[in-house]
Amino acid sequence: MKSKQEILSRLKTIILLGKEKGVTYLFGEGLKKYVPTRIQAEFGKGIGTLKKKDIYLAKFDAYWASYIPYAYLFIGHSLRKAGFSYKILHNTYSRSIDKDIYRYANEVLAAQPLWVGVSVITGRSTYYSALLSKIIKENSDIPIVWGGIHPTILADQCLKQGYVDYVILGEGEEKAVQFTHALLNGKDFSKLDGIGYKENDRVVVKPAAKKVDFDNIDIDWNNNLKRYVEPLALPRIRGLSYITSRGCPYRCDFCVNTSLNNRKWRPFTESKVLDDISYLEKKYDISYIHFNDDNFFVDQERAMRILNQINQKYFVETRIDYMTEEFIKSIAATNRCVKLMAGGESGSDNTLKRIHKGQTKEMMLRAAKLIGKYNIPSSWSFIIGFPTETLEEIYETFEFMYLLEKTAGVRFCKPGLYLPYPGTVLYDHSIEKGFRPPQTPEEWIICERYLDERRPSGDSILYPWVDVNRLSLALHLMAGDRPLTEIKEVLLGTRLGNVA
Repeated sequence: MKSKQEILSRLKTIILLGKEKGVTYLFGEGLKKYVPTRIQAEFGKGIGTLKKKDIYLAKFDAYWASYIPYAYLFIGHSLRKAGFSYKILHNTYSRSIDKDIYRYANEVLAAQPLWVGVSVITGRSTYYSALLSKIIKENSDIPIVWGGIHPTILADQCLKQGYVDYVILGEGEEKAVQFTHALLNGKDFSKLDGIGYKENDRVVVKPAAKKVDFDNIDIDWNNNLKRYVEPLALPRIRGLSYITSRGCPYRCDFCVNTSLNNRKWRPFTESKVLDDISYLEKKYDISYIHFNDDNFFVDQERAMRILNQINQKYFVETRIDYMTEEFIKSIAATNRCVKLMAGGESGSDNTLKRIHKGQTKEMMLRAAKLIGKYNIPSSWSFIIGFPTETLEEIYETFEFMYLLEKTAGVRFCKPGLYLPYPGTVLYDHSIEKGFRPPQTPEEWIICERYLDERRPSGDSILYPWVDVNRLSLALHLMAGDRPLTEIKEVLLGTRLGNVA
């Protein structure tokens, strides 16, 4: 094991000189300004020694909300039950992400754990996960294991990188334990399912054979979740996120659930859900729950029983085709719904049909009027720039959003640009339309809905089938509450100047 002095010396050399192995580019120009002071000053803090059985689990979310990393709480419970200890390193705040990368790397290198797991989703997470993995790998022989949606879909690409040693595909509760035992007992991974590894410079990927049995897994509540208590949707209300199920049975072509979960929905038992929420209420004094399920209302009777038995206000997502008057009335009767979120996705019936959303504009208008009738706070999301869309169909979406707000008072999120996520049906259509998929995990930062300083500025990389300048200007106009006529002129007319 390297000494603390050796680790710090090597890290300082890489950060301050930054010449070897392309590290200068990876750290970014903006970061150089404060690395010698801020980051170097952090290196002497929090370094200790841990038992060799320890495992580190890292995750970069870096968005506005602090969602609990439940996947790691489930995996952690399985690891602890098998006799292994672990620690979670979770970044949830974009402004601290650069500093956190080096803080996490420093702590891992000092601890020398048995292995490091990195949970990765497509977008900025792939970029920052690669940075952390590179620093650790360049300074140690600690095994680095990637898991999550991105490496499950693109295992081969991830394993071709020198900084990724193994990949766990799909759900990791059982595989993490099996992998750890294999690592300790000769590194024979040939008998394990759902594992990717390297053998004589050859990538071997063994698909996951089955999903975990919910009766055999649980959440490790030994973790302190106080940092996640915050007003997720309302000021001055203490809340936490929670997930009651996995998967979704629908076939939306832009969603990875169609391949990741094979359109299967699997709920946790009502008793478990209610016991967990009761625990969170007593432990953290919360009065608000943010349900993060992919589809909370697949079994509407179950969902309503849960909502009627908890004490908290709640945020929950649903589908437009669920929104009958009986459904909306039941939500209103709880008198605790702070927001009912729904995916409108498009204002074009042609587009809705092509992406297999299972709804029409008429259904959305009817649902919007019911929401208004029962005075339920609601917000709908929309997507523009599908590889199947024309500018006329995109304009229909803008027109429909204005109509919803004017006639039914429905609030809508700022439309998001379509993203060609691997593993979705539309991903293949995007490639047919000219999209060239990134060849390394770092390059997948282009598939990021939110602006990032390291994302390339040319969105034409993502959308060769549409005039991105027109879409961007239309979005600016909408954000500025400009008249619909101006958006129409931009999308269908000749205007391409700056927003006045």
